[in-house]
Amino acid sequence: MKSKMKAFVCRGPKQFSLEEVEIGEPEIGEVKLKVLYAGICGSDLSIVHGRNPFASYPLIPGHEFVGEVVESKDASFRAGQLAAVMPVVGCGECESCHLGNVNRCRKVKLYGVHINGGFAEYVLVKAKNLIHFEEPIQPNQAVFSEPLAVGVHANRINGTNQKNSIAIIGGGIIGSVILKVAKVLGAKSITVIDVIAERLERSLLLGAQDVINGSQHNLRELSKNQDYAGKYDSVFDVVGNDETLDIALDLLKPAGKLVLVAVPSGEKRNIDVLKI
Repeated sequence: MKSKMKAFVCRGPKQFSLEEVEIGEPEIGEVKLKVLYAGICGSDLSIVHGRNPFASYPLIPGHEFVGEVVESKDASFRAGQLAAVMPVVGCGECESCHLGNVNRCRKVKLYGVHINGGFAEYVLVKAKNLIHFEEPIQPNQAVFSEPLAVGVHANRINGTNQKNSIAIIGGGIIGSVILKVAKVLGAKSITVIDVIAERLERSLLLGAQDVINGSQHNLRELSKNQDYAGKYDSVFDVVGNDETLDIALDLLKPAGKLVLVAVPSGEKRNIDVLKI
């Protein structure tokens, strides 16, 4: 097998190029994947532009990827299997890790942020971070495993059920999977807010009952309108800035639940505490 591969390498903020790098060999407990598909997340762009304080340069980004096992040093995987990656790596020793909450580990690392990720022909991954599909699935569908997991997790935190009226601020991929999971869980009503018409059209196709185009309305004023203010049991903020946070608080019913899906790292948020 060849020893080198092409990879998208970031050597610092706005310092990126397609390079030929060493593939490397898996250690005990690791698997070598041939990357088939990789998704581009907003956080990948923040790494490229130097807005992610956790990025460890030089780095191969990419945390949403799926691949074929070509070599395994772990008995649970064999060559030829299709596998998706759970990108969060905990220390394995702290209380959070023992409880299965690796995302809360104080020493947490992520493929594509701290460890080389999927924007390459091949990648080495710990077997414990791989997900094998029991049922047949196409790679271009399997690559959505990580975004889908975000949607499932967000709805679990919310406790989405048939009594929930929900607003989702941000109708991109993550907003869409939150919407789809909420529909499966039987949410009573779902409103999606975005500034891009195509995203809102997709939201309606996915089952949203109402959409609001922020490019055609003053959202701050609309969120205080009697038709929307205090209307929702739950609001998912998938944008994560001061304006959307303020709007989300206006939309919530008293004792409603706000799920912050997008929170830019290293930035302080201004919150009107009287709304909480």
